[in-house]
Amino acid sequence: FKKTVVTIHDLIHLLFPDYLPHRFAYHYAKGMLKIAARKAKGIVCVSENTKMDMVRLLGVDRKKIEVIHEAVSGEFSKVTDPAVLRPVKGRYELADKYVLYLGSLRYHKNITRLIDAFVRLKQQGHTEQTLVLAGRLDPKSANIKAALERPDVKEAVHYIGKVENADIYALYSMADVFVFPSLYEGFGLPPLEAMACGTPVCASNAASIPEILGDAAVFFNPYHEHEIEGALRSVLEDEHKKADLIRKGYERVKKFSWEETARKTLAVYEKAVQI
Repeated sequence: FKKTVVTIHDLIHLLFPDYLPHRFAYHYAKGMLKIAARKAKGIVCVSENTKMDMVRLLGVDRKKIEVIHEAVSGEFSKVTDPAVLRPVKGRYELADKYVLYLGSLRYHKNITRLIDAFVRLKQQGHTEQTLVLAGRLDPKSANIKAALERPDVKEAVHYIGKVENADIYALYSMADVFVFPSLYEGFGLPPLEAMACGTPVCASNAASIPEILGDAAVFFNPYHEHEIEGALRSVLEDEHKKADLIRKGYERVKKFSWEETARKTLAVYEKAVQI
């Protein structure tokens, strides 16, 4: 156990301590992370943003950290076969046109602001789409559950819950836009997955998200509902922008490779053994 390498995906429990069971858990989590970082011969972070969080929140020497990005599985690609799409559409009772969010429904995912922004967009007559929310609802997120029960939300938003892995490719492929309003991500795979399936992306400009998505998304301030609304509207109403985002999305996904991730990770381990 003298030579170890630790991979840190994010520091969400330090930035959003409400997720922890009690206030002492915060100090325990922070202490254990500091110990792990100090004793490790090498530290892998999945983004520059996570690296800077390690430096800022835990005082880790940045020279000790190697940033190694994650990647999208090659299974993600545009689905066009009606025989595949039709059953998925029926299974989840999807509208013909929809904006998709896929991921957990927790506080830091910023779902309530997304809901409010989309409802306003719908009420103003700027979209004929439905907002589809796919993913597990955190039992602690009472505010999201309450929002989904509002009459105005029920008219504009369709919550389909957790979906089967085999259906995800079709869900991405049929969406007009994928929206990712998260307040914090260590990396953020869903928008890249959507891009791989030929879906344009609107995303938060917070944490690692701009780092990962580059110029292939329309960004917004996740704390401002009018910016979320404006970003969605700009894509939904402009076919040229939509096509450009799809093209850029395909190119962006190519910049990430699990083979490259494995190669770089092996190099970190080999270096640790030699120290």
